[in-house]
Amino acid sequence: MSSEDYSAAATLAPPPPPTAAGLLGGLGGVHRHPQHQLSPYLNVNPSYVQTPEFIVNQEQKKGRIEQSFAGIGASLISGGAAGGAYGFCDGLRQTAAAGMKGTLRRTQVMNYTVKSGASASNALGTLAVMYSCVHTLASQWHEEDDEIKCLGSGLLTGALYKSTAGVVKCVTAAAFGLGIAATWSFLLKRNEALSLYI
Repeated sequence: MSSEDYSAAATLAPPPPPTAAGLLGGLGGVHRHPQHQLSPYLNVNPSYVQTPEFIVNQEQKKGRIEQSFAGIGASLISGGAAGGAYGFCDGLRQTAAAGMKGTLRRTQVMNYTVKSGASASNALGTLAVMYSCVHTLASQWHEEDDEIKCLGSGLLTGALYKSTAGVVKCVTAAAFGLGIAATWSFLLKRNEALSLYI
């Protein structure tokens, strides 16, 4: 090829692809300042992109409802596990007493397990949600997390949970909630070994 052919091919050649500096030039990518160290990857000034050092922002505190999510989830899981275990044992006992065998017995045991697990999970989950809401509302008037607020929240939670079942059951549930709250406040919460896990 002659020199004229080379010059013609050079004029017809497509332009080179744009570089990262050219693409990010309008965003400050080529703003060179002696005080800023440019990134060697995209030629972007890192001072324009401020990212936190950690994924979780330690300065931002969680709300009281957010803090209760773990307790609500743990209540659901533990209720389902305990109720399922009780239903499984009860199903084995009931089907053995009825003389069931084979597929029929297996199906009945599964029904007992699922039904009992769902009932216990719903009950404990509802109690955890009610306690969290009462505790959060009480925090509007009493900011400190002390035993008085915990005991009052447990008392009201038990009373509200059985409020439609009559006065006797309502008082019994309130006393039970007060006992659980007292156990949490005075025994479990003050135990240093358990406080690492709950």
